[in-house]
Amino acid sequence: MILSTEHKFIFFSNGKTGTTSIERALSKYDESENYRFASKGLFNKIHIPPVLVKAMVPETLWKECFKFTFVRNPYDWFVSQWFYNFAARPEASDSALKQLEQRTRIVSKRISNWKRVRRYEPSLRPSTDLARRECFSRNDILFLYDFLRAKDRTLPIYEGKYQVSYIWDADRRTIVDFIGRFERLTSDFNLAMERIGLNVSLPETNRTDHRYYQTYFNEDAAQYVYDLWRLDFDALNYPRDLPPIKIHARGQ
Repeated sequence: MILSTEHKFIFFSNGKTGTTSIERALSKYDESENYRFASKGLFNKIHIPPVLVKAMVPETLWKECFKFTFVRNPYDWFVSQWFYNFAARPEASDSALKQLEQRTRIVSKRISNWKRVRRYEPSLRPSTDLARRECFSRNDILFLYDFLRAKDRTLPIYEGKYQVSYIWDADRRTIVDFIGRFERLTSDFNLAMERIGLNVSLPETNRTDHRYYQTYFNEDAAQYVYDLWRLDFDALNYPRDLPPIKIHARGQ
């Protein structure tokens, strides 16, 4: 979350939707420290959901702030979550020290994630290297659903981890003012900045390394992702059918 009382905006960080880039772009305006906390098994302080922030900040501040977040096609979000958790690589950097710090964080994260993986019964664990996938199986899909649910499902009112946690209150009413799309990250970010009145450019950071997400699903796998994350598909108006592959700049 990035909160600015000076510029009257709150950005809610829905993971794997370009949030690292947005956080870096807006970090110098952040005044959210007094309103951030973590809840083990639900979220860390960066990814606190709006319904909880609304309950913590003064009502006048909530009303006068422009509140926005970003969402992503659930198929693409699934692939990014998988490779982020199990096959993350450090970003390119001119600084050897920075690369070492990035590698240290990634190794620490993967060790932590593997400890979670080892808690599963052998019959429920994915049978091959998690970092290598040609096509996701039903077992893979159920595994990630359960893994994310146990790791940080965001709100206890939902059985799994859903992106709607960053747009809805407990009664499923939209409580943010603008919902950007990862598929048009740069243009939607620019629209949000126009609303706020800031001239900020968006860096590209924290990308996971994988093929076009459509190539990882056969018909059965796609149907299973749709079944498990139908709440996001429906609420965010993403189609059940996989979109055709388009070669274009990321986030445009």
